[in-house]
Amino acid sequence: MIIYAFIAIAIFMFVSAGFSLGMTEAYLIAPLLNIPSFSPVFGTLCMFGIWVAMLRYRLLAVTDKKVCRDMIETMDAFVLMLDAGGRVVMQNRTAERLLGRSLKDTAGRPLAEVIGDTADCREALSSLKAGRPAADACQISPDGGKTELALRFSPVKDAAGDPLGFMVLGREVKGVRHFRRRFQVTAREWEAIHKLVTGATNREIAHTLGIAERTVKAHLSSVYGKLGVENKVQLIGVLKEHGLY
Repeated sequence: MIIYAFIAIAIFMFVSAGFSLGMTEAYLIAPLLNIPSFSPVFGTLCMFGIWVAMLRYRLLAVTDKKVCRDMIETMDAFVLMLDAGGRVVMQNRTAERLLGRSLKDTAGRPLAEVIGDTADCREALSSLKAGRPAADACQISPDGGKTELALRFSPVKDAAGDPLGFMVLGREVKGVRHFRRRFQVTAREWEAIHKLVTGATNREIAHTLGIAERTVKAHLSSVYGKLGVENKVQLIGVLKEHGLY
């Protein structure tokens, strides 16, 4: 609802600007033609001025889609817009920078081909397509491990509530790479402890990551040893110390 309100306000401002510019042009031209103010001819001149202003300043090109695209472009966060089939239709500059690919290269491609086929992201998108709430944020490293992003998926609907597609919003997880490098935590081990501290059971972690439950236990045991902790509470304490919880 908030984004629709911003779009409506922006369109109103552009239309108001067109009217103001048109009136200004009419007032500048009228004295040159000796046309008295508030006469029928002056009214016609005002309408002509408004039309010229809208053409000159391209106000007729303002649409809710254009305003939405401009808003997304100015966002610092990683943003991808998907159609109802899960294919990329729009991305902002941050996404282009981190992915290293322009919209020309990503447009029309399935999300898995653009960010990598991860079980978490695949499950989140599948849940939304089925009309269910998306799972917890999934994590990716779109630029070869330099940046860790936590992605959240949300449905995009029209005014009637019909589904149009999905928005993928990425938030940088600060400190993850440093933490993993310092304690020699592998990507799989990080995924396991991330799921664990968000409330998932070993069985749920195994299902999400597509691995056996005994493998999950092995990952957690390995991380506990590397961090010098004995249980989940102590693990959360270490993550809090590093600003990761």
